[in-house]
Amino acid sequence: MKLLLVLIGLALISAGPASLFIPDLAAQAFGIPADSEHACGYLLATGVRDVALGSWLLALVGLGASRKLLAASVFAIAIVAAGDVLNVCAHSDWQLVPAHVGHLGGLVVLLAFGGWMWWGARD
Repeated sequence: MKLLLVLIGLALISAGPASLFIPDLAAQAFGIPADSEHACGYLLATGVRDVALGSWLLALVGLGASRKLLAASVFAIAIVAAGDVLNVCAHSDWQLVPAHVGHLGGLVVLLAFGGWMWWGARD
């Protein structure tokens, strides 16, 4: 359980610098083009958000947080993933784009893992 939490945290943290150093690739992966200053600003905000969420998760693991607190945090991150799915859908005129796979896959994994931690895992 802790290994998967650490991997999720590190994946989130690694997404942040990508928005700063390779914004076009990060925007393509996210699913919304960084074709204006406003879009680039939004991309940087999502990068900072991902670093913060990943850092939070790693801090909880490092502090030995309870299974329920970790699960609640994963569910909160899933809410962000759901928002990302809706955001990309709205900005792609509700047409299927490759970024949907990553966002939807992440959402499903987070919900399943959070549910397993909440209802099934043992401390």
